[in-house]
Amino acid sequence: MSSYKVEICGVNTAKLPVLKEEEKDALFARIKQGDAAARETYIKGNLRLVLSVIKRFSGNHENVDDLFQIGCIGLIKSIDNFNPALGVKFSTYAVPMIIGEIRRYLRDNNSIRVSRSLRDTAYKAIHTREILAKTSCKEPTLEEIAKVSGLTQEEIVFALDAIQSPVSLYDPVYTDGGDTLYVMDQISDKKNREDNWIEELSLNDAMNHLNDPARILDCLQKIDDSSRHLLELINEVLDMSKIESGDTTLHEEPLYLSKTMKIVDGVCRQAAVDKQQIFDMDIEEIQDDHVLADPVRLRQVLINLISNGVKYTPEHGCVQVKVAQGNSFAEGKASYSFEVKDNGIGMSEEFQKKLFEPFSREDNSMTNATQGTGLGLSIAKSIIAQMGGSIEVKSIQGKGTTFLVRLDLKLVEEEKEADQALLAAEAGEEKKKDPGFLKGRRIMLVEDNELNREIAYELLSESGLIVDVAENGQEAIKLLGIRPENYYELIFMDIQMPVMNGYEATANIRAGESDYWKTIPVIAMTANVFQEDESRAAECGMSDYVTKPIDMNVIYSVLEKWLRGQKG
Repeated sequence: MSSYKVEICGVNTAKLPVLKEEEKDALFARIKQGDAAARETYIKGNLRLVLSVIKRFSGNHENVDDLFQIGCIGLIKSIDNFNPALGVKFSTYAVPMIIGEIRRYLRDNNSIRVSRSLRDTAYKAIHTREILAKTSCKEPTLEEIAKVSGLTQEEIVFALDAIQSPVSLYDPVYTDGGDTLYVMDQISDKKNREDNWIEELSLNDAMNHLNDPARILDCLQKIDDSSRHLLELINEVLDMSKIESGDTTLHEEPLYLSKTMKIVDGVCRQAAVDKQQIFDMDIEEIQDDHVLADPVRLRQVLINLISNGVKYTPEHGCVQVKVAQGNSFAEGKASYSFEVKDNGIGMSEEFQKKLFEPFSREDNSMTNATQGTGLGLSIAKSIIAQMGGSIEVKSIQGKGTTFLVRLDLKLVEEEKEADQALLAAEAGEEKKKDPGFLKGRRIMLVEDNELNREIAYELLSESGLIVDVAENGQEAIKLLGIRPENYYELIFMDIQMPVMNGYEATANIRAGESDYWKTIPVIAMTANVFQEDESRAAECGMSDYVTKPIDMNVIYSVLEKWLRGQKG
């Protein structure tokens, strides 16, 4: 069996060492004495820190090798300038420096060069706007921002315009199932004023659907499904590392295949619509819908195969998905086949031989223009093998490709325990609709990302909770200190934050003298997926652990666990 490796800049990420705190202290003492070997060991022991930071910049479409190298420069600078006497953890000191180094690289590498003074002006205006919006609870005007910041309105407009990323003439700006509207389409438009055509278009579309709750709910559901899939994609490299080290495990649970396929459909269909493709999903042959499987991994495999079909099929092409059921030789199981067929560019016979190898991508004009890591199919094959299934591919260059996945899945229709679990889940969902015990309960939300903070605040407030927010761990401790004891009943704590992260904030809270500080539930809320992160959360005194993106079913279960029955 071949050994799969995930290499970045020649570094095997699966074999990166992890240093213990006592090892770090000993190494740093040797570094201060000029020990070059200790310095090199310390650098290697913190490369995982660089990997975690560069995940934040995955949306910049920069080469991951370049980001990793720049991040390593920031790490080395952090080691050379770190002073242990300050009483701050190295990771707390290093992360902002690594981020700063990457941001400087992205700024300097931009196709449009903007002076530092102009950027400073723009950032000052943005910071002023945020302060005014927070204090007045409304969007400030340009005049108000100019008055508080000491800048002229012309300076603010010019600076904010200068830092905007360039837009391609062929970027789509609107689509609703018909012809896509591009920026280019508006350049020669004499009927619409360029300062209001996008605003009017977006506003009119929004107004048209304000009285359509079903449409809004459907859109929100698709956004939720897509966000979850995005998180799964971000973790592809991590998945390969786990596969190589043998750390992957399946988490099987009862599910309905038809519902799973509808989720997959919701995630993949829009991409096909955008390319004006025919997208057909046939699940009519499913007879036994209720099976036992890992829902996340099953969706991951299918979405990967379908997404590839959509990506490598030209406009006006066709992508077909079909699920069929047959008999299994194993008792209590049924055999399912998942076929993904397209009439796209196909693959050469030579490439098909190495199709499932990590980082494999065929070299042609269409694949080169299409984003991808080259890891998806190798991960999919490993997952399918772990499920006890098989995957086949038939492809003719220039005519299309067909993937066929076969899985024997255990039927759970007769299993009372599974039925009881589903009934319990449904009962929990019913409770969620009327969470009366949450009304008026006070909690704190600690989150540095503005968008995440706003979304979480709205979702939690809708449940009847009174929510106070803090942007970092230091603010959380300050807020906890100025409120009377027992004011808050629970804290949702992000982990990766500037100034003071969630681990340090929780440790400081638990170090408080009162029983209130020592016992208040602190719930880690983070996108980190490693078992070591969960373990560290427990070690610093966190009460529970939930992952992003926010799943209100999970959040509600946590609230019920820690708040129901307590004094409200």
